Amino acid sequence: MAQGLNLAADLDQALGQGTAFRKIQILRAITDLFLIAPEPMPDEQIALFDDVIGRIAEHMETEARAELAAKLAAVPHAPPGVINMLAADSEIAVAGSVLAQSPRLTEETLLAVARANGQDHLLAIAARRELSEMVTDVLVRRGDSEVVRFTASNHGARFSDNGFKALVIKSRRDQDLAMLVGARQDIPPQYFERLITEASAVTRAKLATSYPHLSDLIDSVVSQVARRMRDAVANKSDFSTAQHRIEDLKLRGPITPDHVRRFAELGMFEETAVALSELAQMPLATIEKALTDRDIDQVLIIMRALDLPWMTVSFVLRGARKDKMVGPDDLHAAQIHFENITLMTAQRILKFYRERVTAAGRERAPGDARLAAGIQL
Repeated sequence: MAQGLNLAADLDQALGQGTAFRKIQILRAITDLFLIAPEPMPDEQIALFDDVIGRIAEHMETEARAELAAKLAAVPHAPPGVINMLAADSEIAVAGSVLAQSPRLTEETLLAVARANGQDHLLAIAARRELSEMVTDVLVRRGDSEVVRFTASNHGARFSDNGFKALVIKSRRDQDLAMLVGARQDIPPQYFERLITEASAVTRAKLATSYPHLSDLIDSVVSQVARRMRDAVANKSDFSTAQHRIEDLKLRGPITPDHVRRFAELGMFEETAVALSELAQMPLATIEKALTDRDIDQVLIIMRALDLPWMTVSFVLRGARKDKMVGPDDLHAAQIHFENITLMTAQRILKFYRERVTAAGRERAPGDARLAAGIQL
């Protein structure tokens, strides 16, 4: 302990009186002393080096800090305080090697750096041998196309459900990313199917050519999607019974949000759609499209404009969207989105929808089968 105090005193004197060149010499000497020390090194000795090297490094110029980072980046027993300090450095010349290589970095530091810094820092993190789901969530959300592609190509990276979903969405406009995501062995089947479904024919062909083991799987997905589309046409909803039921209910009084809740709770798609159509004063075909669309934004806006309680909305999303039922994670995200939409904004959008439908109806010939009921919003 006395030795540590004497070293600290000597260090204070050297830092206070020495030139910049002398300080760099001291930093190099102490760092080299640490690197040649026998392993395993006791924790108290690592802590001493951590304190000494850290106190010198914080006063050094970028070039000296970068040199220190390069020396310590790959060292398994590197002083953790110094490593985390270097990783958080705003200069990528300093932080880059540590972010990419150091096994001593804490998850907290990686997340903090990924959330607060620019694309160069994110790219360095994406190069790490292993990446947790929490870290890749940030990289995929904040990263530019280069960072996202690099992350997707990292075989040591793990992705959460939301991470894979974001990768698939970004792949729609990025063929190179689609190739990388499609080739990942850990991609869940539902996201692989979605990727292939939304990819262009050119992208699917390139995937099959570049990764022959995926060829049969791609063909299977395409066939399944085509079959579901044919089935959807063959099993198109017949709303006649539901419309008669709603007309009978209207004889006893107006349709209310309680009707929507009861129909949705029972999974009665047609009745739910007709009741929503009545409440929203929108064409049934528009409501049907909103309920069956993969993107739930439109149906959320319509139900928010009607001031429906979240409980009713959750019943619609969980049980009255045919095969588009959302999972727990999606439901939670939908609730946050729903509650962030102001009633006034939703009602303005619904009013705009209605005006578009009315305008479309005026512009079309009376005998046109594609009347406003089928307008695409």
